[in-house]
Amino acid sequence: MTKNRQLVPMIGGAVPNLVNSSLTAVALVSGLYPATAVGRPVTGRLVER
Repeated sequence: MTKNRQLVPMIGGAVPNLVNSSLTAVALVSGLYPATAVGRPVTGRLVER
């Protein structure tokens, strides 16, 4: 019975952590992709000058 009491809060704390990590990764990728798509051509033009 004691193990079940300890297991429920551990699972309850792990699930939001996984969701938070996934959302953070998606936010980084979705922010990095447009920045790279815009930044590479601009940087290339600046270097060629």
